[in-house]
Amino acid sequence: MDNERRNCLPVIHTSGTYYEVGFDIGKTFRHIIQDFLTISDALNNELIPAFEAPEGKQIYNESLLQLEENFPQYVNEIRGTADGADVPFHKAFLGHTEDALPEALNHCYIVNAHIRENEPQGKWKVQEEEFSAICYAGHLPGFCMGYNHHGLLYSINILTPAKVLTKKTPRHFLARALLSAQSLEKAQAILRDRPIGSSDGFSVNMTFIKQEGDRLFHNVEVAPSTNEDESNLSILTIGPGEHLLHCNKYLRLKVDEAPGSLAVESSCHRHDTFAKFVKPKCCNDVKCLLGDQSDAIFSFFREGGDPDFVKTICTGIFDCVNLTWSIYIKNPAKSEPLVVIPLQLQ
Repeated sequence: MDNERRNCLPVIHTSGTYYEVGFDIGKTFRHIIQDFLTISDALNNELIPAFEAPEGKQIYNESLLQLEENFPQYVNEIRGTADGADVPFHKAFLGHTEDALPEALNHCYIVNAHIRENEPQGKWKVQEEEFSAICYAGHLPGFCMGYNHHGLLYSINILTPAKVLTKKTPRHFLARALLSAQSLEKAQAILRDRPIGSSDGFSVNMTFIKQEGDRLFHNVEVAPSTNEDESNLSILTIGPGEHLLHCNKYLRLKVDEAPGSLAVESSCHRHDTFAKFVKPKCCNDVKCLLGDQSDAIFSFFREGGDPDFVKTICTGIFDCVNLTWSIYIKNPAKSEPLVVIPLQLQ
């Protein structure tokens, strides 16, 4: 059963400090987190050996020191999760450099959290957060999809620049910080991350529910910069009647991407498939696209195999009119949502 797609997505409702919320997550999902860290090929065969080498240990220590200065609340959140799950902190922390690979199937959950601290925390002086997010086991919330009570809805796609930088902010932490954003301007500032910038690449699709006038949607491409103390950003805004597809490759920023990247190759196939579809006009059209498996090699809804070993963990559809979030574990073109969550805004 462990390797089969199970139609299950557990949820936790928790409140407290960053550490307390992390601890509750770790304790509640201890088995899922321990199992994921045990079976993670990238963690055990790449990251841990690198961590145990002198150069890797130095990079780890420098990164942790920088994050404790700029995002101490999220380091505390990870510490809480590690303590609650009874796993070593360094393993939980190192997990925030890997992507959602096949092992993440059946190893995710929903976190509904209300966080309060007595004092403002970190570089953005955050004292309170309230959000719901899908989390990969042991990971910080925010690196998949979610929304906050300010009305920000967003999802993340990884991008694969050829060069990943040290002494920069890991993309998991920037994605986590987005859950605190109260406005589009603050979201942009978080992603730009002056005076440091992102260490790696990713893309954000986002909108704010509570906005005057026409609802606008934004796609932000984020890339590390070797000569600037901030992330490289490209922001595209679309309005009513327009549509945008963004997968796992850069469409606007001029970035050298990792040679032989599976993410780029599969994205090219998905964009080719999208070109054959009629313009999406309703939610059902979107579900048909996201569940499409007409490409025998790299489909939209991915079940793993050769050469595409990646699996779609889940599919989420935000309905900005009816204020719902539908989550599918199975193919959305062939199934009903596992859960439909009402969006609770401030």
